[in-house]
Amino acid sequence: MAHLYKSRLQNHVQKKNIAFHVYTCEMQGPPHSRLFKACVTIDGATFKGPEFCSTLKDAEHAAAKVAFMALSPDGTQEDDSLYKSLLQEHSQKKGLPLPVYATNRTAQPHIPSFASTVEIGGFILTIF
Repeated sequence: MAHLYKSRLQNHVQKKNIAFHVYTCEMQGPPHSRLFKACVTIDGATFKGPEFCSTLKDAEHAAAKVAFMALSPDGTQEDDSLYKSLLQEHSQKKGLPLPVYATNRTAQPHIPSFASTVEIGGFILTIF
C-alpha cells in the first residue's frame, strides 16, 4: 500500500482545493549507488520522508505518506475512488475492457439497501 500514497495525497489535496504540491529531493552516495530522501511541500507546510531510499520514486512515496497521514482527518481513511482507480489500472494492464459499475436500490424507502455490481470482461461481482 505504501506505493499508493502519492495518488492518495493528490486526491486528498484536490478534494480540499489545496494548492498544488511540490516534491524536492536530497541525494547522498556515489553515482552508482545513490540514495534519495524526498520532501513534499503542500500549502506552505513541508513534510520530509523518514529515511533514505534506493529510488527517487520510493523516496517520494515515503514523503507523501508522511504528508497524507498528517493531513488526513484520521490518517488511515480509505478513499473509495482509489479502489476504482486501481481496478481500472489493473484492467488496462491486463488488456481487459474497463470495469462497468451498476448499483440498485432495494427495500423500504426509509431503510434502503443497495446492491452493486462490477463487470470486467464477462466476469461479474455483486456486493450487497
